[in-house]
Amino acid sequence: MDLGFVGSSFVGTSPRRVGRCRQQQVVMMAAGSSKRVLVIGGTRFSGLYLTKVLADSGHDVVLFNRGNTPVGDKSLMVPGETDEEFEARNARTSTIIGDRTDGEAMVAKLKDEDFDAIYDNNGRELDDSKVAN
Repeated sequence: MDLGFVGSSFVGTSPRRVGRCRQQQVVMMAAGSSKRVLVIGGTRFSGLYLTKVLADSGHDVVLFNRGNTPVGDKSLMVPGETDEEFEARNARTSTIIGDRTDGEAMVAKLKDEDFDAIYDNNGRELDDSKVAN
């Protein structure tokens, strides 16, 4: 299945004003069609914003993480997001709890799942992105 380009870019007024950047969203997954997207991580840093962009674009987002911060926790609100927007995003987001550093357990938890796109947003080291066979 051709998903087209999926991504986002940031444009700021100045390299030193990271906090004042505005995001130019580009999410074109087979236009007009909702996809099921796996985001490994997804509750911090860029993963939180990626999750928001995907859910706000109508996609069903499945997070794979340790489950330390459950979907719906107010700490996951993006600055400027209204309560209504937050609730709408949560309605399109679910979690599969697991540890990405345990490759065998991760494969076991995900083997029967079906995703149209996958974002590995949690790797800190190259070895974190390798799957155990």
